[in-house]
Amino acid sequence: MDVILFIGLAVVLMSAAVAIGLGRRHAWRWGEVPAGVERAGEGAYRDAFVQRVRPRGVPPVVSWSAGLGYVWAALTFFVFAPAGLLLALLTADDQGEVMGIFVAVDCLSGFALAIALVIAGTSLLRCRPGAAKRAWLVGWWSVIHHLAVLATMAVLAISWEGGFLIASAIPCILGLVHALSLLVAGRLPGPAVPNESTA
Repeated sequence: MDVILFIGLAVVLMSAAVAIGLGRRHAWRWGEVPAGVERAGEGAYRDAFVQRVRPRGVPPVVSWSAGLGYVWAALTFFVFAPAGLLLALLTADDQGEVMGIFVAVDCLSGFALAIALVIAGTSLLRCRPGAAKRAWLVGWWSVIHHLAVLATMAVLAISWEGGFLIASAIPCILGLVHALSLLVAGRLPGPAVPNESTA
């Protein structure tokens, strides 16, 4: 148990570090906002007030979506999806091959979704052209995926224990919350400097 907690904490810290690092490196790409007025120049005909600006920085919803997306991708790829494949084998043996195939398809979608979450989060933090559209598409994919998992688990709960459905519903609800954050991030304006290199 201690090892699992240590690994979980390491994943969270690494995800936060990557999100903060990319966010700081590419914060300038999100444009500028007014930062007050200051007096410039001295003497007759030179006295003037100029508008100061500061980098807008990465919007909080983008930082949150990307950072949580990294954590969720790791959990999905290394925990939920592999556990689901084991469940698919048990389901095929107990409920029939058709139900086992449904569970397996959910798991394969989970593996692919985990990779897509990392790509979408990184694109958002780097403010790459097309990142908002990518986040929007991955967000809807995540919504459909988690609803499909919930539906599959509900069918299994009919013949298995109800607690099984509750245990699977909690991660699905969290996944849906993250998917909604991606959909919100997907509605943000694109890069402030779309023609510049984002490397």
